[in-house]
Amino acid sequence: MPPQAFTAARDEQVARARTAGDPATAKQLAALKRPTVVGFLVNLIALTRPDDLARLLTLAGRMQTADGALLRELSGTRRREIDALLALAVELAGTAGVPEPSRAQLAEVESTLSAALVDAEANTLVRSGRVLKTLSYGGFGPLGGVDLSAWSAAPAPAPAAAPPPAAGPAPAAARPAVKSAGPDPEALAAAARARAAAEDRVNTAQAALDDARTTESEINAEIDRLTADLERIKSELDTANRSARTARQARLNAEKDLASAERRRNRVP
Repeated sequence: MPPQAFTAARDEQVARARTAGDPATAKQLAALKRPTVVGFLVNLIALTRPDDLARLLTLAGRMQTADGALLRELSGTRRREIDALLALAVELAGTAGVPEPSRAQLAEVESTLSAALVDAEANTLVRSGRVLKTLSYGGFGPLGGVDLSAWSAAPAPAPAAAPPPAAGPAPAAARPAVKSAGPDPEALAAAARARAAAEDRVNTAQAALDDARTTESEINAEIDRLTADLERIKSELDTANRSARTARQARLNAEKDLASAERRRNRVP
């Protein structure tokens, strides 16, 4: 249901659980947080159109191992799938009876979907349909400062133990020859994720800039309209004041004429 209806519905279910003598369920329900509009839109896609969402999220594994022409092809596919999901978000919002998402909100929906492409925990959370707010991924550290440990599909593997330090440099004669290695698949995957994250940040920033420009333009247009209205009102006020002075003078003249006419009438025998 729309976010604005969430709190009342949750509280009603909490009351029912308490009336039914189930305090544990009531406590769990009371702890549920209302999602933002962005979280609601992402969840709406996940819960009502999971196949459409899966077409995007299944690209994650392929993009991590792709390089060259295949990576460029997958990047284009990713862009088309995200655009389709953004259009779907607008459509579903209308069906759900909520206002059409703003550009800024759609940019945050895109940020959340993009985070699901490069972070396993975000992927699981988005698929679950229980996103609370915008997710973003900068390529380093926790996902957007949000703790997603409860949604992790599996615990993170323990880091490998560091090898013991070498006793010292090997003699030149005993030192093995270093062979030239090819591209590291993990490095390529990391680079692909970093490029995708960087592109997402650029897209989000561009969308925010476009939205700010639109808002500024609309406000300036409103200022121009109000200024024009003010000038028109001032002109109308000046005209009304001149008309009022003319009418006052006409009234005074009429009063004088009336007084003169009454005096002449009174002199008639």
